[in-house]
Amino acid sequence: RLADQVREGGWETNIKFTGFVDDRVLATLYANCLFLAMPSLYEGFGFPIVEAQSFGKPVLTSNTSSMPEVAGDNAVLVDPNDPAAISAAFGRLCSDAEFRDGIAAGARENAGRFTWENYAKGMLRIFEQAIRQRRKTDA
Repeated sequence: RLADQVREGGWETNIKFTGFVDDRVLATLYANCLFLAMPSLYEGFGFPIVEAQSFGKPVLTSNTSSMPEVAGDNAVLVDPNDPAAISAAFGRLCSDAEFRDGIAAGARENAGRFTWENYAKGMLRIFEQAIRQRRKTDA
């Protein structure tokens, strides 16, 4: 188990397993973290990426699934099946403030692409396009 590995490695003072946290605690965690590490094998969208970036935080995430598109240029992308790559990226983000700040530079702007208002406008454009195409075939 991961918790056992953390304890055996002596990292329990630096790593906390929180389990479920409410939105207020989650916001506090994002506000106070150095970066989000989410080397997931698959995500349908990747809300944690947008949430962390909305706090101006850089992201370490996978180079697969939806993560690269969601993260934009404000992430370090790694193969989620490559522990050495994850470790190297994690280490660099922990120790290199200049690198971390460079990755985070446009994080809030990138997160702004994913507001509910932008989503609604995009859906409206899709519906309008479908209506125009339908009218062309009906004419």
